[in-house]
Amino acid sequence: MMFEKVKEFMALTSTHKRKIWLSENRNYILKNLSILLFSIYTFVNIINTNLRMDISFIIFSTLYVFSIYLCISIGLNMTYKLIGFANFAHAELFIVGAYVGVAWSEIYSERSPILQDYFGALLVAFILAGIVALLSDLLVFQPIRQLNASNESLMISSIGVGLIIRNIVSMFYGGKAVYFRLPSSQEIPRIDIPSVLFGSISGITPLNIKGTNFALRYEILLALTVSLVMVGGLFLFLEKTKLGKALRSTADNKDLAEISGIDTLRMIRITWFIGGGLAGVSGIIFASTLPVIPFSGFLFLLPAFAVIVLGGVGSLKGSVYAAMIIAFTQVLSNSYLTSIERILLDTPYERTALVSYNTITPFIILIFVILFKPQGLYGDE
Repeated sequence: MMFEKVKEFMALTSTHKRKIWLSENRNYILKNLSILLFSIYTFVNIINTNLRMDISFIIFSTLYVFSIYLCISIGLNMTYKLIGFANFAHAELFIVGAYVGVAWSEIYSERSPILQDYFGALLVAFILAGIVALLSDLLVFQPIRQLNASNESLMISSIGVGLIIRNIVSMFYGGKAVYFRLPSSQEIPRIDIPSVLFGSISGITPLNIKGTNFALRYEILLALTVSLVMVGGLFLFLEKTKLGKALRSTADNKDLAEISGIDTLRMIRITWFIGGGLAGVSGIIFASTLPVIPFSGFLFLLPAFAVIVLGGVGSLKGSVYAAMIIAFTQVLSNSYLTSIERILLDTPYERTALVSYNTITPFIILIFVILFKPQGLYGDE
């Protein structure tokens, strides 16, 4: 009922109509707003008694998750805008990149890993994932488009393509967790940053810079640098080059671009290659810090769609802001979920590992965006 009222208010187009609506529904609004504020106040106070945050950890974890979400969502957004369907096989392009790192480590297993391995695997991952994306279009999606099939048919076909790629990977590696080996912290020392703790348990004052330090792993800095360089380069390519402008024209209006002499088929293939390559890069970023299994890519696919919807379909600038928002809220939710876990430990409803539920955060955001601003942050541009 409450959501219906909010949607009713949002549907009003003029300020005068909204004033009349607010006047007519004043008592209802005050009643429900009071209940909502009281519930939030009570809930937050209960949680805050068990809350502890490491601001340094939140900042740099956000930047790491942002790096993954940015690369995978930018590539997905490009193909979504140009081709017009949700490509669920994009998750497997992420996996292709991640397993390039794993294969690289196996090939050079006889020597100690060096930092150059990261950049070598990054280049191979971009090229190989781009080629896989291009082949999936040439062999599957293009023939289906030529039959004038619906976008729903393409989407369902992409699920099949994704299953094929995932099972090919599983043929070589099975379902076990594998790793992309990089130099250890002894070879490349971590950077110690003061831990800024916020909370009210264990004698922690509301804001306290502790003597202990947060160990910043070099992989996080590499991930952020790589993602910003890749996406920044893509922005410059689209804005400054003739080919980039042709890609943008094709995405905005394919028929008009074709009439203007632009080879739209070539633009589609370039988009597949770049989008797939960026997904491969995000896979390397992931594999540099966490174990990889064939299903890992799917865990990042749905948050990538949340980034696209929040930022606005087709808006690369919107994807940048949305990736940061979703990454921050997901990392921040870890502290609150841990706080709830501490509360439940003293009750008959004891629960552990609640942090794993942080993956629902992007979907909560997605639901609210669809309800109240379905065009996203920059969907009108």
